[in-house]
Amino acid sequence: MNFLFLVVQNWRCRAGDFFKERKKLRMKMKFYRFSNFVSIYGVEIRESHYDLLRETPRGYWIEKYGFEKWVSKTSRKRFAYPDRKQALRNFIARKERQIKICTSSLSSAKIALNQAENMKCDGCD
Repeated sequence: MNFLFLVVQNWRCRAGDFFKERKKLRMKMKFYRFSNFVSIYGVEIRESHYDLLRETPRGYWIEKYGFEKWVSKTSRKRFAYPDRKQALRNFIARKERQIKICTSSLSSAKIALNQAENMKCDGCD
């Protein structure tokens, strides 16, 4: 009976060490996000790094400027990615979508301007 107690205690210590090591590895895990900004040198791309705070079955909690932000493990669009390659792919997709939106907005603005210029206004001189 005493031997069994020692074996159980030894297993608990090993299990505790295992979970502590796993937690340390998670804490070292980084998340990445690319963004662009305009500076005096033109448009620049910035790579941001975020630290993992904790992991849940469905996602991760990361630290963003002193606040916690939840990131899904399975969603198609995420705020940050655990892999730089995925983060860059997401940045490219976001910029392609932004171009489509801005192009559509520009074309509708041109049409509205053209219609306004061709309008006849009584009493407008």
